[in-house]
Amino acid sequence: MLTAAMALLRGRPRVWELLGVSRRLYELARPWEAAGLSRRRYERLMLGLSPEELRRVVRRGPKE
Repeated sequence: MLTAAMALLRGRPRVWELLGVSRRLYELARPWEAAGLSRRRYERLMLGLSPEELRRVVRRGPKE
């Protein structure tokens, strides 16, 4: 919980905000598992993407 408070104080957006979904939907979808990563690593990677790269990832969606 401390990490969430720190992120809010720093003004960084949360991953689900970047993806444009609610926190509940994000946690139910568990995209980090589909990516084969831990949640912590997945979120670090997503937060490190540029806005253009993030749009490409969100538009493409998961591989089927």
